Amino acid sequence: MADLFSWKSIAIAGAMSLSLAPFAHATPEPPATLAQTTPPASPSDVLPAADIVTVASSIDDFSTLVQAIETAGLADALSGEGPFTVFAPTNEAFANLDDLLGDRYGLALADLLEPENRDLLTEVLTYHVVPGAAVTSGDIPNGVTVVDSLADEPLQINREDNDINVENVAVTAFDVPATNGVIHVVEDVLLPPDVVAALEDSLTAVEAPMAETDTATETETTTETTEPEATTTEPETTTTTESETTPAEPIRGLW
Repeated sequence: MADLFSWKSIAIAGAMSLSLAPFAHATPEPPATLAQTTPPASPSDVLPAADIVTVASSIDDFSTLVQAIETAGLADALSGEGPFTVFAPTNEAFANLDDLLGDRYGLALADLLEPENRDLLTEVLTYHVVPGAAVTSGDIPNGVTVVDSLADEPLQINREDNDINVENVAVTAFDVPATNGVIHVVEDVLLPPDVVAALEDSLTAVEAPMAETDTATETETTTETTEPEATTTEPETTTTTESETTPAEPIRGLW
């Protein structure tokens, strides 16, 4: 992709259970009630002494995400005071994105990580971040909740009891704590509407000249393979009489 930029399920229950076991709940916390709104006496008893980027860097399944964060120059921002809520795609989620880009657009995930596409990559990553709050699973009510992402695009969160999704992408692990926020694991990479539109425009731009080339080639091939019909012309038989071949005597007196 020269100047540019949800998918399949990720079976992380087993793989993530080891790497996220100290942090994540296998089942999201139920929506908060009045009796559950009292914060813990000391947040330090719950949160590790590490920021979001450091926590993500310590989890193998987030290695592609960490690489993307560093490429986009967001490491310092996401290591800052926050608080942030991050919906984090795993390596397999990025692999699914790579497949989609290749199958539909003839691109690759590596294109998104090129320096010339840093702005686009930043837009994709910040679409996964909700600034200003560390929203745990227990803070998410049943029904539909709309929040603003760091990319200035709204995110729709849907909850039905223990099932939570963001923009129709399932959240598969919950409440990975950090000193400056919380991480939830999502099974696919979220793409902002502007990025999807840009990808579709690039696809249209590529398909249009290809269609014109195909039409021209088809016309040229048809011209080359069409042979003119053979025609047989019978020679005309002319009977010449003597009067026709001998000029008549002029009528004297007229000139």
